[in-house]
Amino acid sequence: MDLAVTSAQAAAATLAHAHRHNDFSAASLADYRQQLEHSTLWPLMEQYRHLPATLLNSPHWFSRYPQLSSDFLHDLFHVGAQPSVPLRHLLWRYARKAGLWQLLKDLRKGTRSL
Repeated sequence: MDLAVTSAQAAAATLAHAHRHNDFSAASLADYRQQLEHSTLWPLMEQYRHLPATLLNSPHWFSRYPQLSSDFLHDLFHVGAQPSVPLRHLLWRYARKAGLWQLLKDLRKGTRSL
């Protein structure tokens, strides 16, 4: 949320400057980037610049993994008449459901993009 506020502040400062000078050209609005570069947001944008490409290149992040994590958390925290399954067994079950090799590849790509 703070990142969105910081970005909005940079955009507002850029638009206020453009309005004061009645100059809405591309050159004037390019000040937005300079505003971002001098903010606390820029280092984070640089640090995570490869993350969107990583997520978009693997469809599993948005199709398979959300449901698997939901099911995993349900099984982990479900209170029933039967004793709970040990965590390592539960993790192994869901890793196999996800496809262990694909899961490892996606995790590797994800951590490398950070």
